[in-house]
Parts: sequence; C-alpha cells; structure tokens
Amino acid sequence: MPPRETDARIQLLAGSGVQMPTLVTTPNLLEISRIHGIVAAAGGSKLRPRGTFTTGDSVETIQPVELPETATIIGDHWPQQDETAYAREAENQRVAANQAAQAAATARTASNYTEPAFRGNSGTALTDRLDGHHGILTDDQARHTNIASWLDLGQQNVIQAKAAMNLASVGYHKAYEHSTIRAVDESWPQRQLSQVKAMLIHRAQSHVVDARTAFDIAQQQITNGIIAGVVPNLQLSRPVGDDEWDHIDEIIEHWNRTSNAGLPAMPDPYPPEF
Repeated sequence: MPPRETDARIQLLAGSGVQMPTLVTTPNLLEISRIHGIVAAAGGSKLRPRGTFTTGDSVETIQPVELPETATIIGDHWPQQDETAYAREAENQRVAANQAAQAAATARTASNYTEPAFRGNSGTALTDRLDGHHGILTDDQARHTNIASWLDLGQQNVIQAKAAMNLASVGYHKAYEHSTIRAVDESWPQRQLSQVKAMLIHRAQSHVVDARTAFDIAQQQITNGIIAGVVPNLQLSRPVGDDEWDHIDEIIEHWNRTSNAGLPAMPDPYPPEF
C-alpha cells in the first residue's frame, strides 16, 4: 500500500468521531528510492568528499583514505550513497511505525467500546469499520518497521563497502612498505620492486571490484525489500580479502615463484596455498 494512504485513513477515522493520533507525513516510494541512493549525485569527482560536514550530533560520511594510489586503486567504484541518510530515514520510519501502532490501538479501543453501546445494524457497521481500520493500521506499522530494518541494512551495506575499499588501499600501502624493506634487505633490482608494486596494486584493485560487486547485489535486494515492505531476509556477506594483507610475505613469495619476465599478467586473486 502506498505510504501516504496512512494519513488518509487517519482522517477517515477522525471523521467517524474517534479521536486518533496524528501521523507525520511519510515519504512515498520515490522519495525512499531517492534517499536510498538509486540515483547517484551528479557532478564532481567520485573521490571528492561529499555531503555537508556539520557539528553536534551529526555524523560525517565515510570518505576515501587520503593516501597515494588511492584514486588508482578505488577508481570510480566508491559508493555515492550517504550512509547517514539511511540512518535518518530509518528513524523516520520507526516514528511512523510507532504512530501507526498508537492509532491502531485507539481504533481497537473504540471498536471494543461500541460493542455494548450500540445495538442493531448501525452499531455492528461501526464496529466492523473500526476493526477494519485497526487491521489496516497494524499493517502500516509492520510495513514501516520492515522498511526501517531494510534501511538499516542499506546503511550497513554502504559502510561495509566503503570500509572494504579503504582497507584495500591501506592494505596495499602496508604491503608495499613491507616490500621496500625486503627489497633493500634482499638487494632486489629496481625492476623486481616495480613489478611487485604493480602486482600489489592490481590485487588491491581486485578487492575493490569484489567489494563493489557485493555492494551492488545487496543494494538491489535492499531496494526491492524497501519497495515491497516485507520482513528483511538478507544477510550481508563479509568482504573477501579483508585479512589477506596479513600474509604479504606468502603473496610475494608466490608471485616471485610464478611470475614471468616483465610485469605480472593479472595474477590470481589468491595464491593456491590460501
């Protein structure tokens, strides 16, 4: 049912002489979709910080880490969605759910009151009507609650994707720093260090692509869930490779054993021993 029908139903109850709580206006599906980030903000670099940075209780959105090679590693995969908007809209939906619950309780109380007070066709009709309103408002409460839960998942999905991409950039820099130390200790030729650097960048880029793919898949499921208003049944998957950088020596050794002359040709995401 369209979200705005709730207000019309409250007015209908009010017209029947029953005192009902006033519901706040809830966004329609187009507005929910806009907040959900289906339409990305236009203009500007996708790696440029976005959003209004405020003080107080407001929370800033996660931004790409400011490290060399971050733009190369993340590219245009950074999600443009604002995770803080999900939290705000989820709270709005919970307010609407609470108000629908209050209205449903009022309708139920009024329905119970009419039973002994009215006899005959008029009393039965009023009782049936109020019972119907109670059922509709109870459905509204469930829908708003479900949408809030989907929006929570949307926030988690954005946070998880951004964190995974930043981790890929940070992991690359730690791995490359470790490689430069090994290069000095083991007297690597400059060409070998350059090749290892290219391999590590590619590996970090593959993690970013994986994170973006997982994000897009979950995002579509979340969008469908918001539109349907059903109970969430989505479990966000853990990003692949978020602990791989702990095994940098094994990665380098595997690459040194298997690489040919020249720059590595797109190494496998994980060595066979992992």
